[in-house]
Order: sequence, then C-alpha cells, then structure tokens
Amino acid sequence: MKQSAKPTESINELKRRNAVGRYTVVAVIILAAALFLGSSPTAGSDDGELTTRGIVWGIVSLVGVLVLFWAMYIGYRRADERQQIIQLKAASLSFVTVLLGLFVTEMLQATITINVTAAVQILFMGGIIAWVGFTKLFENRDRQ
Repeated sequence: MKQSAKPTESINELKRRNAVGRYTVVAVIILAAALFLGSSPTAGSDDGELTTRGIVWGIVSLVGVLVLFWAMYIGYRRADERQQIIQLKAASLSFVTVLLGLFVTEMLQATITINVTAAVQILFMGGIIAWVGFTKLFENRDRQ
C-alpha cells in the first residue's frame, strides 16, 4: 500500500499550531481595532496635546503587540528543533526587512515630506506578513 507523501503531524504539533493560531487571531483583531482607532483624523490633537483617544489607541496597540509576541513565544517554545531553526531564520530575515524599510523611510522623510506614522504602521504590518511568509517558505523548502 502506498504511503502519502505528506508526513503526519504529531499531537504536540497540532496543539502548538492551534495555540499559535488562537493567539494570532486575537492579536490581529486587537491590532485592527488599534489601526481603526489611530487612523481617524481626530485621533490626535494638532497642538501635540495628549488626548484620551490617543491614550486608548496606545494601550490597545500595546496589548495587540504583546499578544502577537506571546503567540510567537508559544510557537517557538512548543516547536521541535527543526521548526525552531525555521522560525529563527524567518524572524531574522523579517527583522532585516523591517530595518531596511525604516532606513528607506528615514531617507524619504529627510528628502521628501511623507507621513512617517503611516510608514511605520505599514512597516510593522509588512514585518508580520514577511515573518509569516518566510516561515511558510522555509517550511515548504524544508519538506522537499
């Protein structure tokens, strides 16, 4: 009888993926709420004064980022050695991608007037997407 090409996953791997998935969904929902709160034209004051909405936006953003990092930590701690190496490679490449993006943002801000706040939000979301994309790329490459 032929065996399938895809190896079966262990119970621990399924538990790890489910836990990471739950925390990631919660983090995405919280970060989407923070993006909604911070994207309003009335989110901040023109005179630099701290507003209640700005404080709420900061707290919601912080909680979302902490939940996202908790999901990454849970995923790393429960992974086997092969998966940990894949996650570390993906995280390091994502870090370099975000650093290059910040460098380009700083150069554009120095030469052209751009909205640095929007650029940083885009870079943060891009870093998350790059991390997930690199992880999937390395996982698929490792299975072949």
